[in-house]
Amino acid sequence: MKWLLRIVVLIFVAFSIVFFAANGALFLLEASWLLVTGWWSFLQSTLPAVRPDVPAIVTATLALGLLIGGLHISGRRVLAACAFSDITAQARIWKFRWTIAIGSSVLLLFTAGISMVGVVHQVAWLVFSNQPLLNQPSVVGRTVSRVRLQNLGKSLAGWSESHVGELPPAGELNSRGQPMHSVLTTLLPSFGGDLEILASRIDFSKPWNHPDNKAVFGTSVEEYRLTGANAAPSASQTGSGYAISNYAGNQRVFQLGRSLPLKSITDGLSNTLFFGEAIESPRAWGDPLNLRDPALGFHRGPASFSSPWETDVQFLRGDGSVQSISRDTSPEILRALSTPAGGDSANGF
Repeated sequence: MKWLLRIVVLIFVAFSIVFFAANGALFLLEASWLLVTGWWSFLQSTLPAVRPDVPAIVTATLALGLLIGGLHISGRRVLAACAFSDITAQARIWKFRWTIAIGSSVLLLFTAGISMVGVVHQVAWLVFSNQPLLNQPSVVGRTVSRVRLQNLGKSLAGWSESHVGELPPAGELNSRGQPMHSVLTTLLPSFGGDLEILASRIDFSKPWNHPDNKAVFGTSVEEYRLTGANAAPSASQTGSGYAISNYAGNQRVFQLGRSLPLKSITDGLSNTLFFGEAIESPRAWGDPLNLRDPALGFHRGPASFSSPWETDVQFLRGDGSVQSISRDTSPEILRALSTPAGGDSANGF
């Protein structure tokens, strides 16, 4: 009977998969797959950008040591002070494994509390968000794109910290006024691993499209692609053979031959767009002219931002947060979000 029950269960599972796929409900399968394997792709995309905070690590280690030490000393004193006539002196000795057990329980409860806060926050966002959930061509693609924009934000923040609070220019100009290398090229080493090695092969004394740099800039960089369950267009290169990027910079923030100081963004970092998704006529990731104007609106030709989900486009803001902005957003709001120091306000958006 057990083998018959197993066959029935397998038939039911196979039928359910076919039924959901036939009715366009692939998001259920994508969500299940992401819950099982998403942690691995998240670690792959996040760990290279992690920069350990040494003082915080030292402080946490000392605090944990004090907690364990205090628990052990307190336990030994309390147990030794208890006069139980029916137990031996050996039995009244506090064991170190008891300290470890109590300390681990406290840490587990603390971690569980933080996790529960995160779960409640995400559930509330799903319930009250005005963003569509079920009619997306790819839940996985949207999530991956959000993570990659966040990684761009971390790279920009790290570069700015090491360059006196400035943003990298869209491209330095050589003596002939020719653009040399893009913002994405500047940020490439910060991703570490193979991308850092790839960046080391670039001849920065020559323009990005010089024949000597063709092999490097013809290499596809997944961190700059909008991928995940057919989220990105099939073409991976421009007509000239250069690898594309599905993320473009805000041309009002990143300018050729000029580094913009963060303090000059008087409209506020949270009110200024830095990078956004771009699938229509994508440029090469090494092209310093890989820039667009959010104020033009979305899905309005090769100079505008665009995404596979069509209803909205995800953007990286100057404060490192990522937000989906509807294509129906008013031109006034888009203009306010596009300008770093326009004097216009998009507060609360």
